[in-house]
Amino acid sequence: MGELVFIVSSAVVLGTIYFFDLIFRTCMFFPYIKFLHDTGISIRPLTISWESTHFNRQILTLGRFKPILLRRWFQTGAIIVSIFMIPVLILLLVPIYQYLYVDNSNPVLVPIIPGLNLPYSQLFYYGISIFICVTVHEFGHALAASREKVTIEGFGFALFAFLPMAYVRLPSEQLKQLSLPQQLRIYSAGVWHNVVLACFALLLMYSNPILLKPFYQQGNGVTVVNVKEGTGPAQKGGLMLGDKYFHK
Repeated sequence: MGELVFIVSSAVVLGTIYFFDLIFRTCMFFPYIKFLHDTGISIRPLTISWESTHFNRQILTLGRFKPILLRRWFQTGAIIVSIFMIPVLILLLVPIYQYLYVDNSNPVLVPIIPGLNLPYSQLFYYGISIFICVTVHEFGHALAASREKVTIEGFGFALFAFLPMAYVRLPSEQLKQLSLPQQLRIYSAGVWHNVVLACFALLLMYSNPILLKPFYQQGNGVTVVNVKEGTGPAQKGGLMLGDKYFHK
């Protein structure tokens, strides 16, 4: 029931926004059209996007910085991504095989559905994570394209059914004129940057106990982190969230 409410609510909100957008553009409401043009906002069914060229100069500068080092960086990424294509393809095909031919099997990949297997309380953190991932992904494409002297037409963000997205617009004609190794470096740059981001996140997760150690005490007491309602002894004894008990 919860996931149905979320889906219906999302569709109603985005549908209402698109409805008024369609009316204002049909009636040629000039202030609204000028606002969309000046801000780079566009509205389509279930999608709100924003595109800008303000980042082009910065990306161009980064793409011209240490070109030999950047070439080696993206060449390494192209090799690693190419090696992992086969395992990833197998990982994607296994659930299909299990669904078609194996009964009562535990799926390798499970779609995340808000309210079903993703608590609503975690939706904000999940959205932030996706936003960071897609931004790093598209930045990789843009940086690699700038390194190969491809014009960047725009960099933008979008919200599709409340899922954050990012994209970079590149001229297809210029991409076709590049050699195959150059194209591979550009196309694999997004996944390569996500691999590096995942490794950094993994390193940060395992180093948290060391990084956060100065802010916590360990081995000299306990802290009450949760008091379940209806537990008589705990409540009658006066246990409260955040209470600290130390050894004497």
